[in-house]
Amino acid sequence: MKSPEIIQQIRQIPITEYLVSINIRPVQRAGQQFFYCSPITNEKTPSFAVDPKKNVFFDWSGEGRGDIISLVQYVSKCTFLDALQLLENYLLNPPVTSFSFSGHTSAYENTGVSIINVRPLQHLALTQYVERRGISFKIASRYLREVNYKIKGKQYFAVGFPNDLGGYEVRNQYFKGSFSPKAITTFKVNDSKTVLLFEGFFDFLSALEYYKKPTLPASVVILNSLTNLTKILPDLKQYEKVSSFLDTDEAGRKAFSKIKSASPIATDFSKVYYGFKDFNELLVSNLSSNRILAT
Repeated sequence: MKSPEIIQQIRQIPITEYLVSINIRPVQRAGQQFFYCSPITNEKTPSFAVDPKKNVFFDWSGEGRGDIISLVQYVSKCTFLDALQLLENYLLNPPVTSFSFSGHTSAYENTGVSIINVRPLQHLALTQYVERRGISFKIASRYLREVNYKIKGKQYFAVGFPNDLGGYEVRNQYFKGSFSPKAITTFKVNDSKTVLLFEGFFDFLSALEYYKKPTLPASVVILNSLTNLTKILPDLKQYEKVSSFLDTDEAGRKAFSKIKSASPIATDFSKVYYGFKDFNELLVSNLSSNRILAT
């Protein structure tokens, strides 16, 4: 169990800043409160409120309410202890995004954040991290980069997955973040009449490992966030086959419903990892099972 001092520090993490670190930004303001679209219901009318002065949240569309620890439990569907660990890691390795109500402030502006370099994946800690998630170095080195960056004079590194606008989805053992601009990632196959949709890049990499292929024989779109879904819906009409590999949670199911409305021929392939939250969770579970059998 964490010490009372650490827990007190964790409770002081601004909810608004944490939400922006996971790409959730306010859409309107009423008095001192900020309103967001609920991160778990995929709603269009904002009903998720944050009072930055009290540093508490309340989701009118669900049952979530409370402090930053309750928020992480609510959004990540994890235990109290897991939420504490995630937030302690957040304190030790702060995210690269900054809070702005307008949503137009650069992720690097006034934050002391700078990218030092982006290079081929090589750091042992990062290769071990992706391997623990079931991704071989052969696949990881093909699609991921090593992003070295600095925050207020301190240097950090993470795996980076580039998007179509030059931004990066950034991950390491301790945090999940992004360098703006936020956008989808596409891999086009000329004359392909099939498109494969993935929610995150680890799910895409997991599919490559699962099917034992360095590339997939169709065009691929990685959303990098469900908030990007509406941007690609009109483009689905050009394909004769749409295969969806989204998460199996409520947000993923609602997102697939939108895909199905835009493209009635769409097929939900989450049945491949039935019983798991996403493709990567299946891969990690299989990896753990193989290790147990090997002992």
